[in-house]
Amino acid sequence: MDLDTRLTLSYYKEIANINENHDVYLVQHQHTKKIFIKKILHIYDKNIFIYIKEHPIANLPKIYEVFEDGNKLIVIEEYISGNTLEDMLNEGHAFSDNEIKEIIIKLCHIVNNLHSAEPAIIHRDIKPSNIIITPSDELVLLDLNAAKNLSIDKNEDTRLLGTRGYAAPEQYGFGASNLQTDIYAIGVLINTLVSGKYSLELNDNSSFYPIINKCTQMNPSDRYTNINEILLAVGSPAVI
Repeated sequence: MDLDTRLTLSYYKEIANINENHDVYLVQHQHTKKIFIKKILHIYDKNIFIYIKEHPIANLPKIYEVFEDGNKLIVIEEYISGNTLEDMLNEGHAFSDNEIKEIIIKLCHIVNNLHSAEPAIIHRDIKPSNIIITPSDELVLLDLNAAKNLSIDKNEDTRLLGTRGYAAPEQYGFGASNLQTDIYAIGVLINTLVSGKYSLELNDNSSFYPIINKCTQMNPSDRYTNINEILLAVGSPAVI
């Protein structure tokens, strides 16, 4: 790490350990006094963070600094306050159909922007703990740690990343991650919001069941082709 990088990082003073196991810290810039998140990643795709830094996407945390130091990546990103969907579920919040529809629409717009990047970015870790609702009722998608660029030349993923239950079959070595990988996770997420907790069983009593069922097909080609198809299925205009 060169002197300029050390100097830049020295301005961000650690004030709290958010997740010790995953090296995530709350930091404060010593000049501006603003609060940020500092992550130290050991498995990562640097290109993803550089792209988001240079091409910010609405409702993703802004990336301010990206430094590679040996076999680790140090990322300084925007701190987002609010409650995650997991927090709300754990507190016993029962999501209404209107709330779920609003969440689906907002999430789909974010994911569509990732999929529309050049090259397309697959998030690969969409789950309740990575979606936060801010005090102003904005929905923000967190955590690009498992994200990767879409590659049409690979038959399987070289790194098997994701969260058990929400990760699509192809993330377990049964193929290569693609746009349908995020669609699978969205289906599992909807089922969790409908059921009030994660469940292997699809909730067929819900009006969202056809969407959940389509999203979570084992074969990616049997899922929705793109995010617009989910938006249309919930009665929202497609993204132009």
